[in-house]
Amino acid sequence: MMRQIGIRAKVTVFVSCLIVGIIAVNAVITIRTERGERERQLVEQARLFARLTAADVARSYGQTGPLAGPPDIAYSGIHPQSGEGGVEMRLARFFSYLPDLTRLSIISRNGLVLYDSAEGGAAGPGRARLTDAGLAKRLELDYMDVVRFTDPSGENFIDILAPVTEAGGPQFLKVRYIVSFRSLDARLSAIRNEFIALAGFFIAVGIIGAALFSRRFTKPLIDLKTGAGEIARGNLDYVVKAEGSDEIGELSASFNRMARSLGQHRHELEEAKSELVRSERMAAVGELAAGLSHEIDNPIGVILGFAELLLEDMPEDDPRHEDLSQIVEESKRCKRIVRGLLDFSRPPVLGVIPTDVSEVARRTADAARSQRLFKRVVITTELAEGLPVLQADPDRLKQVFMNLMINAAQAMPDGGGIKVSTGYDAAAGGIRVVFEDTGPGIPEEELKRVFEPFFTTKRPGEGTGLGLAICVRLLEEHGGRIEAESGPGMGARFFVTLPVTSPTVAP
Repeated sequence: MMRQIGIRAKVTVFVSCLIVGIIAVNAVITIRTERGERERQLVEQARLFARLTAADVARSYGQTGPLAGPPDIAYSGIHPQSGEGGVEMRLARFFSYLPDLTRLSIISRNGLVLYDSAEGGAAGPGRARLTDAGLAKRLELDYMDVVRFTDPSGENFIDILAPVTEAGGPQFLKVRYIVSFRSLDARLSAIRNEFIALAGFFIAVGIIGAALFSRRFTKPLIDLKTGAGEIARGNLDYVVKAEGSDEIGELSASFNRMARSLGQHRHELEEAKSELVRSERMAAVGELAAGLSHEIDNPIGVILGFAELLLEDMPEDDPRHEDLSQIVEESKRCKRIVRGLLDFSRPPVLGVIPTDVSEVARRTADAARSQRLFKRVVITTELAEGLPVLQADPDRLKQVFMNLMINAAQAMPDGGGIKVSTGYDAAAGGIRVVFEDTGPGIPEEELKRVFEPFFTTKRPGEGTGLGLAICVRLLEEHGGRIEAESGPGMGARFFVTLPVTSPTVAP
């Protein structure tokens, strides 16, 4: 199948045809007007020439007056002054006066051809009479008669019969002028050639201009086509370059607005999808936690109780003492997992009271310093004074802060430092608490998943992967959020932001 013509080619062809059409119409009108004007001028020039030279032609041929001779020519009114050769020379000069004059004849009133340049100029008695009935009829007219005709070869001529009269008397002969349109046709042919040359030039210029114009005209459309392809492939960030304030520019701007709107809708759908997945996961975790609570927590509690009683009565040097200790620790771990699942799956009940976040952070840091996990960790604080008081649950905030500090300490088994700082973030419109450690940092691929439930980088038995997910849940209940920032060898920083709901100042 033949490839369809593109819009650029269509514009080029259309503009080129338009230029050719305009030039052709202009050429036809110009040549027709020029021909009409020049024909009129040629006819007027020939008429004027005939009027001014008819008498001179007669005098150049001979002298007027009655002649003796045969009856058919006795009153022809003219006879040659000398031989035919002299007549030819005298009459030849009239051809130089009018270059378009091709034939000159002198005809008597009664139809005798006294002189005809087309037949060698034979003159005098003995010339044949006219056999053309139309011409003979024209001889009877008393005024100058002008007729146009075309010969068998297709050439155009003017036939003029000019009367010659004696002073105050009737006409006694007529001078016939045959004037050709040859020079006029040559001039019109030259004009046509000039138009053809100009047409070729303007067509070439028009095609180049049309190509440039079509490129400029179609480039935004091609960009829109490319943009539509990118949108179809899912690249909603693609931006079409919008140039100018015309309809195409407005179309490009509308296309970009549409792409941004689609991007926003897709982002909202992805967020909704994530929230739906999260809700489904929470529901599944809730059902699992409820089942574990009834099916596992109670038997584990019984096992833990009996194991602790046996451990109290068993001497430390007994070989079974270590096994019982392991049973107790694993039972406690199972209860922690079940408790974490319950905390994560069910909405927490908040005891909201006016809370000073800096005070909660200070108490959490003091409590962490007394634990064995933080013996090799140096905890420093940089707590702002006079922060706005929040309506929050201080115990739940302490749970979040402690969880973040425990994760930091577990990432630094050989020791390190944790810095806790608080302050007011005007851009976020809330209080920001920052936990920064000097640990090995979190790789980028893991940083994106640290807040997902059950995701953990700890060794088996050291974590459930629910700590940070519970922190997210608790902060969301407070209207806050948590963010992480890290890199290999750079340590980790966790930013907790809590909105200010009461603009009072802490005492």
